[in-house]
Amino acid sequence: TLDPIQTSTMADQRSAAPIYEGLLRRQLDDEGNLILVPGAAESYDVNDDETVYTFHLQPEGKFSDGTPVTADDVVYSWRRAFDPDLASPQSWQLQDMVLNAKECFEGEKPLEELGIKAVDEKTVEVTLTSPNPNFLTVLTFPFARIVSKEFVESKGNKFGSSVDDIMGSGPFKLVQWDTGSSMVFEPNENYWNKENVHLKKLTLQVVAEASTLAQALMGKEIDIAELNDTDWNDQVDALGYYEVTEVPQMSTYFFVFNCDKPQLNNWKIRLALGFDREKYNDEVFDGKYIPAYSFLPPISTVGDELWTDVGGDSVDGLKTIAEKYPDPKALLVEGMKEAGLGEDPSALTIKYTTLGTTEIVKKSAEWMKQELESNLGINLSIELTEWNVAYDLIDASDYEMAFGGWNVDSGTEPMRFLKLFEQTEGYYGGEKVHWTGEKSEEYSKYAIEMQQIFDPDRLLELYKLAEPLVLEEAPVTPVYFTKQRTLIANNIEGYQVHPFLLQDFVGVKKTAE
Repeated sequence: TLDPIQTSTMADQRSAAPIYEGLLRRQLDDEGNLILVPGAAESYDVNDDETVYTFHLQPEGKFSDGTPVTADDVVYSWRRAFDPDLASPQSWQLQDMVLNAKECFEGEKPLEELGIKAVDEKTVEVTLTSPNPNFLTVLTFPFARIVSKEFVESKGNKFGSSVDDIMGSGPFKLVQWDTGSSMVFEPNENYWNKENVHLKKLTLQVVAEASTLAQALMGKEIDIAELNDTDWNDQVDALGYYEVTEVPQMSTYFFVFNCDKPQLNNWKIRLALGFDREKYNDEVFDGKYIPAYSFLPPISTVGDELWTDVGGDSVDGLKTIAEKYPDPKALLVEGMKEAGLGEDPSALTIKYTTLGTTEIVKKSAEWMKQELESNLGINLSIELTEWNVAYDLIDASDYEMAFGGWNVDSGTEPMRFLKLFEQTEGYYGGEKVHWTGEKSEEYSKYAIEMQQIFDPDRLLELYKLAEPLVLEEAPVTPVYFTKQRTLIANNIEGYQVHPFLLQDFVGVKKTAE
């Protein structure tokens, strides 16, 4: 879907970014720092206690059909994001910020009581539950972007599903969509900032295999791509046609366990499913990732300090836990007996749902099967699954062991990861993972508190208290951190690379080759 409130993967969000615009936009300044700039809102004011924001919409702001963007459209868009019947998978990121947002999303209050109102046709007022320095940044997320009330209501459930059922107020409009293959965008001639939209056509291609992508890059068929494959990097780089930018991401991939399944409802069984992360990274991915022994990427910060400098034992938490339980097979058998599964590991079969079906995914799954079966004596049954289907299965809790991940696109605070596993509201919370019990409740208490305070010292305490709980109980277990390696053709200007930037292609130019 390209309904902005339903986008939950990076693929969806990147595709939606040129079409829809929020009140504010993100871009880089001349020093490469991420800044907020006007979007659908020309400016904003904030009251003295920083709980009421008043946004003044662009006078010439229009949707791609030429109709004006109004305050009523903004209010309608936000109400959709917190409508329990629509169940936006991303709106939880604002639920603790905007007045009554949580209550509206849970159906306890009507949407009319959400803390947003139209003051006049071009003025919107948002009321927060308390001051929050992250509020303005979250406004740039796809789920907070603006749609046309009239258009969406005319399309009903079809909105976002095809070219004819999509319309936004962003710099581009979608003119062709071949599902699973490509999307074609053209400029929105009614965009308020159209003088800074230079491209006449933008084609987003879906290329699953690194080899196919590399061949297209070497043939100069693609202008911008992300390629990080040791079989191809040197060959493509040797062309001298692409500028290569590599940046660490606020991104962690992990295994997700359905704790509601009989063979996985004992934490000792889940924790025993360990493996050599260095070996895995080297043998499967040729060392291109960063092995993860905690959930928090190396660029995470607490206040002005790196988590890796202040996190103590939590930084490599899984190594500490491995010292505590040096014999994984004995731990497995102990857990099996406690769960009433006997004490023969060969009788334990776990179904593993992959995140995709590409060759590297197959290689990774086969490596993991060999590792767990040889080390523990269990059976790992591989279910090769397309990534979008895999996410649907996780959402429906219809899996046993799956591969998942999280990419934070707004900041480096650890809470952006640690709140994922909170029981009731976390994205990988109760309904997907079913992690329950005393330690889960303790974790959730810490996760809720860390979203409500901004004191770095107390936050550091909470992070150190919370993360060891989820690492040892292992409803999910971290695997690796990622790096973003972007190739940009030499004749492309203005394309900005940053792990927290969803590119809408404003300001991007293509010169003659």
